[in-house]
Amino acid sequence: MSVIYLTKNITFKSQLVITLIICASAYLLLTPQIPNHHYGYFRGVLLFFTDFMPYVLWFYACSLLNDDFHPRNWSLAILTCLIGALLWMLYFFIFLQGNGAFHQINHAIEAVVLVHILYLVLKDINDDLIDNAGRFACLLCY
Repeated sequence: MSVIYLTKNITFKSQLVITLIICASAYLLLTPQIPNHHYGYFRGVLLFFTDFMPYVLWFYACSLLNDDFHPRNWSLAILTCLIGALLWMLYFFIFLQGNGAFHQINHAIEAVVLVHILYLVLKDINDDLIDNAGRFACLLCY
């Protein structure tokens, strides 16, 4: 239902939210203790979206915290590298079914991406207007 709502006003952030919903759904579908052969070829697709989720979350966090973070502001070299990385992940997870050393390397890169998200959030935590308003309200109570 939320995907239908988000598609009415398509923006970069709404596309990221839709992709996050798809990635989270793929993660939940891979969570049960079901043998891999029951998923068949679809396991690779679910694996791709599961392993793609930290990167989408990183893009979403950057788009929330930086108003200038939008693909139209990126250079052609950056866009080419992103498309190349996406195509490689599609090949590795869907065609090769995630079998190989890149899977573990990808997990390490994802850990770095998630730590960077925490850094971005904690870096500007004192600039939060809601937090400052709450502190001001507490001062008025005393």
